[in-house]
Amino acid sequence: MNGHTSTLPVDGYYERLGIVVEYRERQHDEPVPFFDKRKTISGVNRGEQRRLYDKRRDNLVPAHRLKLIVIRPKDLDANKGGRLRRTKETDRQAISAILGPCV
Repeated sequence: MNGHTSTLPVDGYYERLGIVVEYRERQHDEPVPFFDKRKTISGVNRGEQRRLYDKRRDNLVPAHRLKLIVIRPKDLDANKGGRLRRTKETDRQAISAILGPCV
């Protein structure tokens, strides 16, 4: 480590609602060699880096008094491989149910 820090991005931040939304594709929950094989500048592979970043978000978002909402393919209209079918109404209903208490 060189002591350099940078902002850890999130998928969606809604300041007025006090929520952060993260969409975690299947590579966040299971090994995916295509995504994981490359080494990062820090020397760990992408899978390990993703796990570290997810853990940081899981800890830091609530530490800033924000609610972290994680959406996964299984929460939406997706096939067994996690590929979204993009059925707008089905996905809209699922997201509304997930966000319900927050909005």
